[in-house]
Amino acid sequence: MSCSVFKGTKWRSLSHLYILAPLSIAQVAASWKLNGVPLLSVSPCMFALDQNIWVSGITLETKLWLYNTCILPIFLYGSEIWCLTYTLEKKIDTLDNWCLRRILHIHWTDFVSNDVVRSRTGQPSDTIRQRRLSFFGHLCRADTSQDHSRALRSCIRGLPKGWRQRTERPRQIWLRTIEDDLRPLNFGLATARRRAMDRPAWRLLVDAATSS
Repeated sequence: MSCSVFKGTKWRSLSHLYILAPLSIAQVAASWKLNGVPLLSVSPCMFALDQNIWVSGITLETKLWLYNTCILPIFLYGSEIWCLTYTLEKKIDTLDNWCLRRILHIHWTDFVSNDVVRSRTGQPSDTIRQRRLSFFGHLCRADTSQDHSRALRSCIRGLPKGWRQRTERPRQIWLRTIEDDLRPLNFGLATARRRAMDRPAWRLLVDAATSS
């Protein structure tokens, strides 16, 4: 991980991807690791907002709006390209549930299930999958002259015969994750790419896949 300076502000660089969050923000200075990549921590943000926001008298709707606007983008930045294992998904769900319980003032001794927490807040439990499928549709609709569009079409058509993945590379790749996301719709990648050309229809399909 390296740091770059842009217009007088330091930014964290992960290979060629940048996390657009200034390092000078004290509330999110600690690191939280996801899939071996250090990301900005969510816990300091939640603790920093305890006294003035979460325990204040503002409405739950406003608190959830602040959570979705200021907290979720911190640990879901770049989630459209994440290839998560089951263990990592559980870690993210645990963190999300912890934040929602803190907003609702639910202590762990209250024995309130996560389903009840979700029903009270109306927060979806598969936000990452929804973002990932939306990003897949965006790539499918990209100009065919763009490199990422050509790369996606080549991968969907299939890799050359005799091609073997390097042994040190991860087994779970992004397109396999997309295939898992599309399983509720009984779609393959080729069919999904054709369906994604219609943006309104694709949004309805993504909602159907993530609500099942």
